[in-house]
Amino acid sequence: MSVGMRSQLVARGNDLRRARFLLRTRGVVVFVGASGIGKTAVCDALSAEWRSQGGRSFEVRGSHGLSSVPFGALALSLRVEPKDSQAGTVAELAATLNGTPPALVVVDDAHLLDAQSAAVVGGLAQTDGVSLAIATTSGEATPADITSIWARWPECRLELDPLTRDEVDEMMTAFIGRPLHGSLVDETWTLTLGYPLYVAAVAAELSDQVRGLDQPQIESVKQLRSASDRLISLMERRFARLDREERRLFDVIAFAESVPVAQFADEEANLFRLDEKGLIRVVDGRARVAHPLLGSVARDTSTPDGQRASAHRLLDALAQGEPEDVYNAVQRALRVGATPDIESLRTAAEVALRWRDYAGVIRISSLAPEDPLLVVLHARASRFIGEIPGGDVPVDLDDASLTEYLSATSQALAYSERRFSDAIEFLQEGMAGVVETPNRERLALELMVLSGLVGDMDALLGAARTVAGHDDLNTRLLAISATQLAEALTLTTSTSDETYSRGLSLAGSGDVEGMLVEQLEMSRVMVDLAEGAFVKGRARAAAFGERTLVGSWLTIESVIADA
Repeated sequence: MSVGMRSQLVARGNDLRRARFLLRTRGVVVFVGASGIGKTAVCDALSAEWRSQGGRSFEVRGSHGLSSVPFGALALSLRVEPKDSQAGTVAELAATLNGTPPALVVVDDAHLLDAQSAAVVGGLAQTDGVSLAIATTSGEATPADITSIWARWPECRLELDPLTRDEVDEMMTAFIGRPLHGSLVDETWTLTLGYPLYVAAVAAELSDQVRGLDQPQIESVKQLRSASDRLISLMERRFARLDREERRLFDVIAFAESVPVAQFADEEANLFRLDEKGLIRVVDGRARVAHPLLGSVARDTSTPDGQRASAHRLLDALAQGEPEDVYNAVQRALRVGATPDIESLRTAAEVALRWRDYAGVIRISSLAPEDPLLVVLHARASRFIGEIPGGDVPVDLDDASLTEYLSATSQALAYSERRFSDAIEFLQEGMAGVVETPNRERLALELMVLSGLVGDMDALLGAARTVAGHDDLNTRLLAISATQLAEALTLTTSTSDETYSRGLSLAGSGDVEGMLVEQLEMSRVMVDLAEGAFVKGRARAAAFGERTLVGSWLTIESVIADA
């Protein structure tokens, strides 16, 4: 931790002691206060202390750039796979974090979390075995899942107050390394309102002038006070003292908010200097902006061309990095009008789909509408948001990609828009272009389900015959039962004896599910009914008796009785 970051913990001893107590007893503490009041520094101190005692520490940070991206904060930080429900995701994450050594999750800028990430954080707060240190800015709209934490446990909310005049004096002395003239402290306290981040900025401004604490220095603070917007101008002055390469690297880190150090190995010297100056911090192999406000000011003072340049540098550096980092970089690059290369787009779209950012998948894939993988990912994402890919089936897809495309689009037609007949027709036409047997069988199984739902027996019969030779015995027996049922309901029973014989052969192997054997017999009863063999059907039903699915047999028996 740099001198500047340590000095920002001045007068926070009571807050830290209270936070430690809450983490031990409640497992959660929430720091609330204005921007620059010291929330990040206190959370960083707790995290460093936790790791020094052998624990594991993880950081989640809300951001403007990802606040509308589902699971955007968690995808970059914790990287747990989302489940079918929020409760399932919380349980999965809790299982990952729970254990030895104990885990602390630090959530900074919680008011900027996307709704899904906030819901998971709120769920973790109610989970044993995981500790949470949360920081949120007062006066900002905060997700209900975060505010509900202190609504449930009011004692867990800690308000951080500005520093007193004496505490500003102590902090300045700790930062610069020697006592300061009283009038200089007074001016600093007046200028900074006692906000530690402001005080650190003033200290950095004066750190090169520690000799001869005379009137000109006091005047320099007065000039800052009169000519600045306080924090923004002070931060800009700090950035102005960076050399070109340092500022270039800092802009990239500020743009991304967090980068893996391994991907910036050739920038080691600049990373060290930025860390020493308190602008970034390097923890667990990642470099982060030391405070969210530093990143905000850096981005706000960068030109559009500069931001696009940072986006391309980031994408280049992460080309061989983790998929989640590429996803983060692509999302941010698109927001500033920078177009990533095709490999980055593919990686980002795959991560977006995994994290259920379906709108993100569609946005990313639309940048390369001819790329086979992105065409498939677009179709799969469309299935979940009710959008049907327009146009003809892409002709340049390989067999596996075509299968994925047909599957996703037919599901979107059927389950999103309830256009089952269109979905069946789409699958039937598309399957003509699928060559490889496993792919054809996969689509045929889906066609069996769709046609069975709407009673399209002709489609069911054709699909069932397609998978009759499937390698999996259970799948094959299911197809045979469906074929036999379709034969009965379409009154095409000329081949029913052969179908039944093949089913009995599989059933006798002993390697199939008993329920599928029952389905074979039920479908055979339907054939008996279709052929007018009512006595045979009744006898077959009676032979199974209590060993069968009662409801299904009752239905068949009622049909026989009516007959």
